[in-house]
Amino acid sequence: MTYRTDVEMKNGKMAVREQNRTADNSFKLPEVKLPARLSSDKWDVTIRQELKPYELDNDAHLVGALRTQKNMVESAKSLLQLRDNQNPRETQAAHLERVAVSYDKRSKQLQQEYDRARNSVNLRMQSIESEAASTVGLKDHDSSLIKQTLSMMDKDDRHTEIMEAIHNKDGAFLYAVFNAHPKAIGLSSSQVENYRRLMLQKHRPDLLALRDQLTKTEALLVGTYSDFLDAGDTLTAAEVRAKYAELERKAAEAQQTKWGE
Repeated sequence: MTYRTDVEMKNGKMAVREQNRTADNSFKLPEVKLPARLSSDKWDVTIRQELKPYELDNDAHLVGALRTQKNMVESAKSLLQLRDNQNPRETQAAHLERVAVSYDKRSKQLQQEYDRARNSVNLRMQSIESEAASTVGLKDHDSSLIKQTLSMMDKDDRHTEIMEAIHNKDGAFLYAVFNAHPKAIGLSSSQVENYRRLMLQKHRPDLLALRDQLTKTEALLVGTYSDFLDAGDTLTAAEVRAKYAELERKAAEAQQTKWGE
C-alpha cells in the first residue's frame, strides 16, 4: 500500500500540503473591501456644488486636489482589477509579483501628487486669509491696549464689542482679536474661530464657502491616501506572496542538498 505525503486533512477535507505546492498551484487571494473613500469617484460632486453659487467650483487649487483624490480611487480599482485577472499562462507567484511592482510604482507617483495637492491647498488657504484681511482692513494698531481692554471686559460686553468691530470692519480691533492668545483676551480658540467665520460670513461669504470646501477636500485627500496605503497588503496579496517566498527558499535549500550526505 502506498501513502501520499503531499496531502493532509484540513477542515475535514483532503488538501494539498502548502509546502508541497508547485508553481502551478494557486492560493486563495484575500478578499479586498475598499473603504468608502476608495470606492467612489463622485466625492467631488457635492463639494463643487457648494461653490457654484459663488462661481468658485472651478477654483484651480480645489479642482487639482479633487483630481488627485480621484486618481487614488481609480488607482485602487485598477490594481484590484489587475490582481483579480491573472494571465492563464502566468504563475500566480509571478502574477502577484507584477501586481506588487505596479502598486509600488503607483504609490510613489501618488505620493508626489498628494504632496503637491496639499501644498496647493495650503497656498490657497493662505491667499484666502490675505483677501479676508484686506477686506476688513486688518492692521496692527494699538493691539496691546485693545487686548488689555478685552481681557478686562465681562463676556457679554466683550461679545458686543467684537460683533460691532465685525459689523464696522474695525481692522485694528479685529487684528487684536485674531492675533492674540485666546486666553489672554478671555476667549477660547473655538470662540476666536467662530468670530473669524462670522466676519467672513458677513463680508466675504464666497471666501468662507471656499475655505470650508478646501478644508473638507484636504481631509478627504488625507483620508483617501491613508486608505490607499492601508489597502496595500490586500491589493498585492502580501501574505500569499510571503508563502511563495518561503516555498522558493525551501526549493533553493533542496537544490543545494546532495543525496547520500
